[in-house]
Amino acid sequence: MEGIDSKAQSDYAIPGLILMEQAGTQAWRALIERIASRNWKEQRFLFIAGGGNNGGDALVMAREALFAGLQNSTVLLVGSRISNTCATQRNICRSLGLNLVEAESDGNSLSENTLKLVGEADVIVDGLAGTGLRGMLTGLPAELVKAVNARKVQGAFICSVDVPSGCSDLVSSAAA
Repeated sequence: MEGIDSKAQSDYAIPGLILMEQAGTQAWRALIERIASRNWKEQRFLFIAGGGNNGGDALVMAREALFAGLQNSTVLLVGSRISNTCATQRNICRSLGLNLVEAESDGNSLSENTLKLVGEADVIVDGLAGTGLRGMLTGLPAELVKAVNARKVQGAFICSVDVPSGCSDLVSSAAA
């Protein structure tokens, strides 16, 4: 995915912001199609947005949800390193009045408020980390992934942008 984005930008002069808009809009449409039977407008949505392209895609999805009439959603912002395109999406969401909350931890574990947001969500959009991730998730992001996985076991629907956070999009030749 990362290579496709780079090629689109370098070879065809398509700005990253346009790619992000398209990815987020199409991901939102696919999600709604997938959960249509869940009466989605009555569900509690949590959009987890890291600071990179996945986070930007999740922010576009949150905005599309607002435009589609979703009233019960929160965007959980994660990370202090924010790409320019993701920062633009954060500013757009902020100006539209979306409920943006910074993820917090008290050192070794997630704050009560962050755990509550994850624990109450019926649908979670995982835009924490994607194809640009290098190495293992640690700290707050790793704890957040654990909480999301626990919520999935309890019945929440999880939608990951690109790949689930912490997973690689690369397949080794031994597995292929």
